[in-house]
This record gives sequence, structure tokens and C-alpha cells, in this order.
Amino acid sequence: MKERNALRIIQRDKLILALDTQLKRAIQDDENFSVIACVAQGLPDENFDDIISVAEVCLRAALRDNDRSGRLDRSTIIMGLPGTSLHEAKSLASRLIGDFSLRAAHLRPISWRTGITTFPQDGVRVQALIDAAIEAAQDARMNYSRKGLSQAWLATLPSAPSRPTSD
Repeated sequence: MKERNALRIIQRDKLILALDTQLKRAIQDDENFSVIACVAQGLPDENFDDIISVAEVCLRAALRDNDRSGRLDRSTIIMGLPGTSLHEAKSLASRLIGDFSLRAAHLRPISWRTGITTFPQDGVRVQALIDAAIEAAQDARMNYSRKGLSQAWLATLPSAPSRPTSD
């Protein structure tokens, strides 16, 4: 299996490792690192392959060479954005959702929800950042585009300490 397909989208089995490597580099360089989760909304058994394919084309045009993205499950795309602040990630997420919806309109109407987490504010472990971004996307009350992630909720995640720790 190729590490990336023709659209520079990392296959699911390599995504977590690639994001973990990027996060470690961000910690070492004391830089921001943001994770965006884009979740297509639909029926429980709906097949999103065609919609995700359209989203992958949009990502190819929008992401930088050092950004990484991949399909996490049937309806979720995750992006790792090194050197990207929360404000920059929110702007990118907004543009992407517009592109996804516009380019897929000929297939069927679809809505997307996004969740964004940023190192170091939201955690120091990549899985915690991904989980929190997905939770934010699935729960409109915690979606960054509306109210932001609650610090109390983030503190309940066992793998998301509020400050970097040295292991």
C-alpha cells in the first residue's frame, strides 16, 4: 500500500504516526500545531465515498506541502497543520467547508461540521487533539466555530494535560 495516494492524502494507517511526528516537531520548536476534524453529516448507513473524494480534491488545492490529512473513518477527515494558529485553522476550516459543499453539490446536499484543536492550548498528545477535534465537530455546543472547547471538558480527557509535560 502506498503511503499517500495521488492526492497527497495519507492513508488512515499512517495518519496518526505522521501527525504524532509533526506534533513532536512542534513541541521541540515551540510552535503551534492545529488539528481540524471535518465530519460529513448524513444518515447512519450512508456511504460517503463520493463526498470524501470531492473533499480530497479540495484539500489538494488548499493544504501546504507539510500539512497532512487523511480519512479517519467513513465520514471524518483529519488534518494536521504545523505552525498554524487557532485563528488560521478556523479560517482554513471555513474555506474548506465552503469548497466541500460547493464542489459536492451536484452529488447531493451535504452538511459538514468542523472541530479544531491547537497545541499547546488544547493538549500535547496527538490522539487527545484528534479526539477533542472530533468531539467538537460532533457536538455543536462545543464546535470552535460557535462557542469553543470548554477547558473543563478538555481537562477530563486522560491524555490531554493542559500544559506540556516531559515524559
